[in-house]
Amino acid sequence: MRRAIENWCAERGKPIERAANDYGGGPGAPAIADDADVAVIAAHATRVAIDMLIPRDPSTFPNSVYMVGLAKTLDFRPAL
Repeated sequence: MRRAIENWCAERGKPIERAANDYGGGPGAPAIADDADVAVIAAHATRVAIDMLIPRDPSTFPNSVYMVGLAKTLDFRPAL
């Protein structure tokens, strides 16, 4: 599925960069998401879950895969 998503994006001129490290675990710092990113993902996942529980035809989310865009990097520099 990941390869299909990467191909879809590449065909539209927006290739997805692969992460520099594997998130399966290992030495090094963990990947960190801030509260706002977690809230965005949780909100979208909740909407999809509720849609699955409501007997609705057609579904609000008729496709098998959705992409949620977040910031490329986090910038924690203090505002001056």
